[in-house]
Amino acid sequence: MALISGWLAAALILLAASIPLLYRARNHKRASIESPSIRGHVLLGLATSLTAFLHTGLVLPELGSEAAVSGGAYGFLVGALAFLVMVAHGGLGLGLRNPKLRDRAERRRRHATTAVLLVTLVAVHVFLLRRGVK
Repeated sequence: MALISGWLAAALILLAASIPLLYRARNHKRASIESPSIRGHVLLGLATSLTAFLHTGLVLPELGSEAAVSGGAYGFLVGALAFLVMVAHGGLGLGLRNPKLRDRAERRRRHATTAVLLVTLVAVHVFLLRRGVK
C-alpha cells in the first residue's frame, strides 16, 4: 500500500505542477490567484499533501521490511526531507492565496524553489529505493 500511495503522490505532484506551467506557456503570463487554473492547482496540491501524509503513515509500519531496508538509510532520509519540503511548499503556496500580500514576488520565488527541490528529492528518494530492490 505504501508503494501505491508513493507513486500516487508522485503523479499528483507532476499533475499539480503542470497546471501553472501550462497556463504560463499558453498565455505567456501568470494566472491570477482567483483563476480556475490556480484553484485547480491548489486543490491538487492539497490532494498531494494528503496523499504524502498517507504515504508517510503507511510507510512507518513497513520500515523493517526488505523493500525499506534495501533502500538504505539515505532513501529514508531523502524521503523524510522531501516530506518536510512538501509541508513548507504547501504553506508558501497557501500564503500566496492572500491578494494583499506585499512580498508576493519573493514568496513566489520561494514557492518555485521548494517545488524544484521537492521534485528533485522525490526523484532521488525513488532512485535510492528502486536501486535497493533486487
